[in-house]
Amino acid sequence: MERENGFMDEGETGEDIGHATTPLSAEVTGYAIPAMTLPKALEYADEWIKGVTLYEGAEGWRIVCATLASAVRRLQNEDFELTHLFKLQQVRMAQATKIWQAETGNKDTLPDLGELLGWLMEKAGIIKA
Repeated sequence: MERENGFMDEGETGEDIGHATTPLSAEVTGYAIPAMTLPKALEYADEWIKGVTLYEGAEGWRIVCATLASAVRRLQNEDFELTHLFKLQQVRMAQATKIWQAETGNKDTLPDLGELLGWLMEKAGIIKA
């Protein structure tokens, strides 16, 4: 079962960055990975990169940590934005559906999205029937 932060419960397989010890982590590394949350891992990455001079062609585990932490944060931001947009679309679709059902008398029918948009644009005077 997936937890709120996206990691899996103990005993499930998958690469979960060690939030819980999983059979896969032990298989891959040869030892159990201790439990760690993603926020804690990002906190460590921030600490490890402090004071490091970054330059073209730099390599090493600190650069890897900084690169991965940056990618994780970018993906978290994208996820937040997309989740917000999806929730807003659900609210607007429900509102438009109620209006459509009331005005067309189709109270037990969910409209096709294309038909609903056409109906709303026609109602707004943007297009003609």
